[in-house]
Amino acid sequence: MTVTRPARLTGAALCAALALTVAVWILQDLAVLGSPVDLARYWAGDHRFPTRGRSATSPLDPVLLAAYAATAVAALRSPHAASALAAAGTATLALRLPGLWAAGNGALVTALLELALAAGLLLTAAVGRPADAPHEPRPARPRTGPAVTAGILLAAAALLLALGELYRAGALPLEATVDRFTGGRSVVAPALAPRPAGCRRSPPGCTARPPSPASYGPATPGPSGSSPPRS
Repeated sequence: MTVTRPARLTGAALCAALALTVAVWILQDLAVLGSPVDLARYWAGDHRFPTRGRSATSPLDPVLLAAYAATAVAALRSPHAASALAAAGTATLALRLPGLWAAGNGALVTALLELALAAGLLLTAAVGRPADAPHEPRPARPRTGPAVTAGILLAAAALLLALGELYRAGALPLEATVDRFTGGRSVVAPALAPRPAGCRRSPPGCTARPPSPASYGPATPGPSGSSPPRS
């Protein structure tokens, strides 16, 4: 659908703001984990270095960053950018809304900001059509090459996600597997949200909180009268 130039500029600005927000979180995670390799390992599910901190982002965030950048470029270059703006806004709403259910969410302000920007994208795509625009013909079918490429990429992504879910279902207890789909307390919260306070175990993707010194109880003096070291 055709949108006016002011609507295209507005959509590009909203996408730039979303991309900047995601980039800031990714840079923060790089500062916490130390290197891009460690961040990539964390996104891949390797959480064996909890002493450095934990990532607030997920593998979806660099994908969103690339999508926002591509949508901003499309809005600046093409008057037919309404579909791209609507798709970016819808994806943001779908991926950020679940984070609002995480109690004590330290990234709540970011989630609310991104949801507001996503709503702005949808509104821009809906009302940005020229008032005197003629009836637009139905879009043509995509060419065979791009259509096949997109289908292969989507099928590969679906296969990888399915294999990952099967692997986690076999590696985690049944309760944790169910909680991953029902929002239970034994798993980590969605992207840009800290782990729920009620996490009871440490499956992949859920970093256990170290016990406080008081939880060990009073120290028992050793044979020489000194307190043994606590493990």
